[in-house]
Amino acid sequence: MLNKKIVIGVIAAVVVLVCALAIFLSPSAGVEDYSEVLTKYFTAYYVKASVPDIQECMPNELREEADLAFTLGGTVNILSGYKLDTLDQVGEDAVVTVEITNKPEPKATLRNQYKMEFANVGMAVNTEFDVNIKGSAGELNFNGYADLVQIEGQWYLTNYSIPLYSQE
Repeated sequence: MLNKKIVIGVIAAVVVLVCALAIFLSPSAGVEDYSEVLTKYFTAYYVKASVPDIQECMPNELREEADLAFTLGGTVNILSGYKLDTLDQVGEDAVVTVEITNKPEPKATLRNQYKMEFANVGMAVNTEFDVNIKGSAGELNFNGYADLVQIEGQWYLTNYSIPLYSQE
């Protein structure tokens, strides 16, 4: 009888350990992941004027559309104007930081919506954020919200909204 209790106890301990490891090692999302993709996107948009960097922040299905939108069909990089405007306002050596202002939780309904648009969506979140662009002569601040999807372990921006003016 004692041996049977020991075996059951060992099995229970192993099950608990396996569950804990599964939770610990499972792909998880954190505020840093969301902030990283948004920082890269807004740096490409306002500081570098880099369409390829913007495309890296988007699911494959949106990359050609982004190229056409940001280059007016491949003729002109319209981001150059945003970059010049930003540098006029903040000065040289501009650095973008993004702070997530809510605690986004993955949402099944949002994931299901994006699964119809993009291949291999694992998770989707809606997040709110503040953007700060600081340079040698000043800074700009914006706030907004965005939908992000995780595809094969990588987070991508699907859409966002920010005001067209800086926050005072």
